[in-house]
Amino acid sequence: MSQAYEEREGYIQLLIPELIQQLTGFDETEENFTLCHQFAVATIRNHRFLSVNSHEIRRRADGLMQNLRISNLERVADQFRGLFEAFVVEPACADHYVHDIQWSVLLFLMTVAHNPVGALKERVRRGSPVAMLEVGSGSEVDAVEDDERRELVEELREDDIEVGGGREEEDDSELSEWTDSEGEEEGEGEQVVPEVVEESKVEAKEVVIYTRVESPKRDLGYESFDASGSEDWLKENVQSNWWQNPKAKAEVNSSHEGASFCDYWSQTILKASHSFIKPDPVSTVSEYCLIREILWMFTNPANCKFFRIDDDQVWINPNVSLSSTTERGLHTFLLNFTEHMTIVYRLRNFCQKVANTSSKPIPAPYSFECYASGVRDFLKNLETTVVDLEKQAIAQQPDRIFTIITLFHDLEPQFQLLKNLNDIHRYSVLDWTKFPAHIAVAHLLSGLFRSVKLSGNLAKSNLAFSLLLSTLKGYMNIIDMWWTEGRLDDWREEFLVEKTYSEADGTSVTGYRARLFSKCKKRSFYVSAAISEVIETDAIIQLLMHHSLEAGYTLNILSCLDRISDLRSGCAWEEGMLYVGFLEAIVDVLEGFRTVEEKSEAVAALEGAEEARLQVEKFAKDTVSASKLQNLRNQIREICDDELLMMALDSSLQLACADEDEDDGEECQLPSAPSPSCLTNAHSLYTRLNSISGQLMLPLEHVLFGAIKNLMETKRQAANHFVTTIYKEEFLVLHHLKNVRKVLLLEASDLMYYFYNDLFRRIEAGESWANPYLLTIQLNDILASRFNDMTSLFTIEIVPEHKAETTTVLDAIDKLRILYDPGNDLSNMINEEAMASYNCLFRFLLKVKWALCTLESLRFPECYKRRPPYEEPCVLDLNLKRLSMLKFWMIFSVQCIHSHLMTHVLQSLGMQLDERLEAADNLNEMIAVHRSYIGTIYD
Repeated sequence: MSQAYEEREGYIQLLIPELIQQLTGFDETEENFTLCHQFAVATIRNHRFLSVNSHEIRRRADGLMQNLRISNLERVADQFRGLFEAFVVEPACADHYVHDIQWSVLLFLMTVAHNPVGALKERVRRGSPVAMLEVGSGSEVDAVEDDERRELVEELREDDIEVGGGREEEDDSELSEWTDSEGEEEGEGEQVVPEVVEESKVEAKEVVIYTRVESPKRDLGYESFDASGSEDWLKENVQSNWWQNPKAKAEVNSSHEGASFCDYWSQTILKASHSFIKPDPVSTVSEYCLIREILWMFTNPANCKFFRIDDDQVWINPNVSLSSTTERGLHTFLLNFTEHMTIVYRLRNFCQKVANTSSKPIPAPYSFECYASGVRDFLKNLETTVVDLEKQAIAQQPDRIFTIITLFHDLEPQFQLLKNLNDIHRYSVLDWTKFPAHIAVAHLLSGLFRSVKLSGNLAKSNLAFSLLLSTLKGYMNIIDMWWTEGRLDDWREEFLVEKTYSEADGTSVTGYRARLFSKCKKRSFYVSAAISEVIETDAIIQLLMHHSLEAGYTLNILSCLDRISDLRSGCAWEEGMLYVGFLEAIVDVLEGFRTVEEKSEAVAALEGAEEARLQVEKFAKDTVSASKLQNLRNQIREICDDELLMMALDSSLQLACADEDEDDGEECQLPSAPSPSCLTNAHSLYTRLNSISGQLMLPLEHVLFGAIKNLMETKRQAANHFVTTIYKEEFLVLHHLKNVRKVLLLEASDLMYYFYNDLFRRIEAGESWANPYLLTIQLNDILASRFNDMTSLFTIEIVPEHKAETTTVLDAIDKLRILYDPGNDLSNMINEEAMASYNCLFRFLLKVKWALCTLESLRFPECYKRRPPYEEPCVLDLNLKRLSMLKFWMIFSVQCIHSHLMTHVLQSLGMQLDERLEAADNLNEMIAVHRSYIGTIYD
């Protein structure tokens, strides 16, 4: 085994250099060859050489035996099992240096064998013998096989010689002895027949050799197209020579010198300069080809004969001209086209860049997609115009002269539109990959709005306004989803406001705030002061932000309460897109600016279109009714073929068809509404604005502001009213505020007297009073005697720094605090800040009450009051008299303060608070009224 292993290692070391040279081509003297040799040797030595899975091979062999038995080949299956078991326990395999060599050989044989059961079945069907190997008889089998092969080769050689000679003689005879007599052909046929019979007999004795049985393949009824040489074939067979030939010359059919002016000019320059100036040869083409190339460059730009695309711009190729013009003159005129070709090319690239979100790490904001959609609408209109002109150029009608000059005049309105579109685009668009999305979108909106407001050109103003309305679709869809579902789906962070999250968990939304439009180091973006000033001072941005912040506050409350669905059902909002309703509102307002003549023309056009539509419908109805009547007649005739009955029922059938047509007409007479696609298409909207404005500038700015305000205010007022109703009727905010005033502002002083009087007594007596639990129970027991709904809403707390041994009431009161817990629903109005102010007022009123009770309970000793009559008062008597007078004056002063606070201040302001809260129409107003009430009392 060791000797075999050494031999194998020797073979490996001998063959590794050849393998490296075959794979890499390195020479043995190179350093890379040495590295590859070391890597190969290390890989071979470290290979684990895992053995095959013998259990899996045995299962496969058992499966093959089972298939043989199922196929009625029991003998073959038994012989196969014997050979299999004998080979597995072969001693030569057990002593081999390769572990489990027998299983590897069996796996190889079963893998190489293809459909052995099918091959055996085919042999049995043909009657061929199936010879099985016997253990220990390998030499005999080889001998039999060698004999059979030798005999087969000899027979094939003999058959080839005989058959080949017969065929050659037959062919020669047929070619040399060609005659028209049928008898000779029949004779020759009779001579050949026996030879064919002999061949068939010889072939019947042949030994059939079976090759590998292949599985059936599907016959494809077609051939796959080979596109490898299609481009070369196209260049050779389809494209004209002038497309790529720099020296191509157009064929001139006219003999006039002006028809070949380009060549004449070149020759004239050459003669005038005495051959010192040799102009480059100019290739000329027909004007029809130039017109087609100009039209192609507007629809599908590419490098062609006259034009090329380089550095995001369309250029004119040199040394190309028409036969009737000079190169310089034609190029000067074509500059009018290339300028607008460049605009179209850049705008189309911008739209593709916005639409292609997969290749960019930062996708374009949704508002940019809406803006690009509006730009694409104008480009589609240009393409439609170009295609119509191309159809005219291809038709070449004799009564229509089509030249590049007429083409320029036909495209001149589109060129003016493209120029305005390019000016607006360069003025408004920022690269969203370099700036934050909300800044890029805000600058786009402000730029479009400024183009509407500052432009003195009517067409440019209408164009900017139509693009502005298209761009606002992004914001309108976000707002629509916000109002409908209660969530701000700003996935690309382009909206003017953003969510604020709680600092505790960072996931719960606490409200909304305006985004930053200036540089921010925390968020790592920089914006120049000029851009920030343009955005922050823009009127439409301020308007949208104001409404968004106010709406965000209300919607956040409804979202926290999970009442958005109730808002939709309770307010009965219109179903459908908010953006479409926004456009309809603007168009309805602008339609009022049409002049009387324009209205009459529009009405006449509509009436004519309606009359034509009615005529078409009437003709269609007559046709349908006639077909229905004929169908009814045929059905009745099939039932009973009676002409008298048909004549009697004819009038009834006509009336039935007429009634059915009237019913169908009534059902179909529905009011026709304008299609939303006409409003959302930027070019259609631009055309409509031009038809409305005529020669006058429309107040587009005021109309836009009015539509936004009406739209937002309607929804915001409905939401505010709904929130106010919830707070007043479901959360009972007025009731809770009255509860707070009854306890903390001592409006229920007759009940609170038992609480604070006992508290004063225990403090002055030095008893243990500072127990929050006992104080809370005492307060709730007192309130429960009259107000059951206020039980367990109030809680008393003691400041931790309080000294329990104090007997001073004023110091003890300062450490007292009452809390009110109506739930999280009223946290906007009854919060910690409001309760702190209420507790300050409560402590002040307790001090007033204590002062009043203390002064009233103040008594002088009786012994000093019993003195003899008509006795001179002493100094002590005078002092007591003065103290008594002071006591009464102090009681009077404190009572005045107390009565003023309890009646003129607390009671009157409380009544005003209830009235103002009842009249409040939104939650912000209610919160402001409550804060004003607390501030007024506190001051």
